[in-house]
Amino acid sequence: MRYPRLKESFELAPASKLAEAACMAINQAIEAWEKNQGTRRLKPGELLLEQGGRKIVIPLLAQEVLPQLKEERSPRAVRRELETLQFSKLKELNPGASVEDLWHLVNQAELSLKRGSKSAEVLPARPKDAETLKPGGRQHVGGEIPPEALKPALATLVDQWGARPAQAEGMVTLALAAKLYTWCCPTVEELDPGQLVWLAHGTRKSRRTDPRLF
Repeated sequence: MRYPRLKESFELAPASKLAEAACMAINQAIEAWEKNQGTRRLKPGELLLEQGGRKIVIPLLAQEVLPQLKEERSPRAVRRELETLQFSKLKELNPGASVEDLWHLVNQAELSLKRGSKSAEVLPARPKDAETLKPGGRQHVGGEIPPEALKPALATLVDQWGARPAQAEGMVTLALAAKLYTWCCPTVEELDPGQLVWLAHGTRKSRRTDPRLF
């Protein structure tokens, strides 16, 4: 969300590396600060689940693999790479987990392809009841991140990207980071297991937005 706003407000090129670097630097600065605070957030495309009384975040979409779709790599290959990432997240919580454990959580269709699986239970013993999950409204979210936390982002833009100090400060302030970031990325405590964070793509088309990114 910040990327288009930065390009428009600072009259940057459509494929501006500076705007992209500003967004990345801001995200990294916030994530580093919140890690020290013990704050855990979900990014768009991440699913919150629970195993053995512990909450686990599984990416159904991930920044590491999505650009490959834009480069027209095979969706099947990207899906397998994403599955590897999901499995590593599950293993962090449960080192003894198998790939089948992952399939039970995010891809029950794979279980039906197993040999001799006709008598196997594909669905969980207690499927989630969608009616009991509250939609996560994000209408009024205040900034929780102090400006001091964004100083590393300013330093990155000035020292590594040659941005003028005033320009870099304007980018960071415009993003204000706090409001947009906390609005798009709710904390673990704000969600119930079984909920997925998602950003809806507006139906109004824009020539500046590549629909494949969504």
